[in-house]
Order: sequence, then C-alpha cells, then structure tokens
Amino acid sequence: AFAWKAHERVETPKGTIFPIELTSQVWQGITWKHQFVIYEPKNLETTDTVLLFITGGSTDSRRKPEDDLMAFRLAELTRARVALLPQVPNQPLFGGKKEDDLITETFLRYLESHDGSWPLLFPMVKSAVRAMDTVQSFVKNERAQEVKSFVVTGASKRGWTTWLTGASDGRVL
Repeated sequence: AFAWKAHERVETPKGTIFPIELTSQVWQGITWKHQFVIYEPKNLETTDTVLLFITGGSTDSRRKPEDDLMAFRLAELTRARVALLPQVPNQPLFGGKKEDDLITETFLRYLESHDGSWPLLFPMVKSAVRAMDTVQSFVKNERAQEVKSFVVTGASKRGWTTWLTGASDGRVL
C-alpha cells in the first residue's frame, strides 16, 4: 500500500515547500495516510542528510502555518532539508481512541490475541521508514541528489518511534 504523490511546490521567501500525500501502509486493515511535507531552505548546504521530524495530529487535521515556521527555522539552522511527518499514529482509531489510550488498546489486543502485529509502535516506526523512503525517492527525482542519512526526532510517542526507527534502520545517524 506504500505510495506517495507530490503536490505543487510552494515557493516562499524562506525556501520551497513540497507537500506530499503519503500512504505509509495498511495496518490491521486500516490505511495510514499522512500529509507529509519536505522543506528546502534557501541556504541549503547539506544535501545528503535530512532531518525527519515526526509529529502527531489527527488524520483530519491540516498543515498549520506554525508548522511551516518551525520547519523552516530548523531547516535554516541546519542548512538541510527538513521533512515533517504528521499523523503518527494515524488517529483516532478503535472508537475514537488517541495517543496513550490508543497505544494501550493495541497492547491489550496483543495480549488477548498473541498476534505480534498489534502493538501500535510497529506501524508508527513503519510510517517513519516509509517517510525516509519517500524523501530519498523524491529528492532523487526532483533534485537529482542522493539522500544517504537521516536525523530523526519527535516527542512523547514520537520519541519512541524515533528511537525504534534508529534501532531498526541503518540510514538513521
């Protein structure tokens, strides 16, 4: 189910915004979609490493101007591209559950079923891995450059995702 589609680029005084519709996977019969965005600063120097910032939010939320400001600030400071991956996890699910309640629900389902695919941490990591795949493919196609590595960050549940992504994927520095 992995797929991505780039939308029109947005030129700004700070750099270029590349909105991408990302489908990271189908997990437990649920398609995970993300409003993924790549930010390229005007002062781009580092082209082979990207900062992947993992955030939350509901699947019905839209990109906010403050997200653009934060991402461009990070891009300017690092002189590298920043990729913003929202909707990790995709939520709400299972009767409106979000965040900790949603993670708890998936662990309970694992304990009941002994099906190791239930813990929500696994699809959260897969969404980050698919985001990195998307960045590499997009930058190669759009800019004829090779992205070799990633710095991955996020907070709370996304912090777990950050750590597990680094533990499972050699592209993470």
